[in-house]
Amino acid sequence: MTKTKPSGLLLPFVFDNIPIRGKLLQLNDLSVHIPSLEVGSNQGHSKVATFLAEMLSTSIALAADLKNNADVTLQIHSESSIPLMVTQCKNGNELKAFANIDKNVSDITFKDISSKKGTMVLTVEQQEQQYQSILALNNSSISSSIEEYFEKSAQSKTYFRVFTETKNNKVTCGAIMLQIMGESSKNIKSHLSEDDIKDNWHRLNLILNTIKTQEIVPGKYLPEDILMRLFAEDTIRVFEKSSLKFAVADTRKKMELALKSLGVKSCKELIKEAPITMTCKFSGKEITFSEKDLKAIFADDWDN
Repeated sequence: MTKTKPSGLLLPFVFDNIPIRGKLLQLNDLSVHIPSLEVGSNQGHSKVATFLAEMLSTSIALAADLKNNADVTLQIHSESSIPLMVTQCKNGNELKAFANIDKNVSDITFKDISSKKGTMVLTVEQQEQQYQSILALNNSSISSSIEEYFEKSAQSKTYFRVFTETKNNKVTCGAIMLQIMGESSKNIKSHLSEDDIKDNWHRLNLILNTIKTQEIVPGKYLPEDILMRLFAEDTIRVFEKSSLKFAVADTRKKMELALKSLGVKSCKELIKEAPITMTCKFSGKEITFSEKDLKAIFADDWDN
């Protein structure tokens, strides 16, 4: 696994005066790290990058709440011109993303995706166990669909927004999530009535709805400064930042292992028709294997 330099960060925080916790995250140059995107082309790929930014932010936020470095994968399948989008946060900070784009998608909206049998699948792999959930998609956005998921499944009032900016053919994003904490925060709740908490939640939502994209994406302000500017009336306690990195797998090696698992006989049958071309689902990268390549993979077994 080859890792690039840090491509973003996650900053958890909590309000000391009200039972609310939050996460702020930023990601740089998404299009550079997602080979299936060509931001700046006339295919509308910058719009796809926006969708992937929301999905990546979700994968990161969900992984941050899980122990033992769980892997979180989010997939959206549909019968639209973007039949598949996949994001993954592995080990809490290693990121991957991919979009399968059929044609020009410059005019596509999220409603186009969700209304054409759009399905969002959440997969969590933790301590050699796998859990999978189907998440409902609304017609508004991935972010608001995630808010609804938390409120219905976890019964946790949630605010989640992702802001993306495309500049010089590069896509960056900033995201913020707030959640009302549960019974574990009795020390705070004892000083506040339910109406007080609702009033504070409403106040914070009004503040967050004033955010401008350039104020939260990387570049203008430090993450801690963003929180101080937004929540100047509150007491904020920040925790240790986590670096986020896009991890690029050794694609060819994985494909070679997949071919080896097929066995010599199957590969010999396949190569009779044409060279074998395989596609990586996370990068969109295609690699073609000739008979010479297969002989190198199987070594002495090829002639037996």
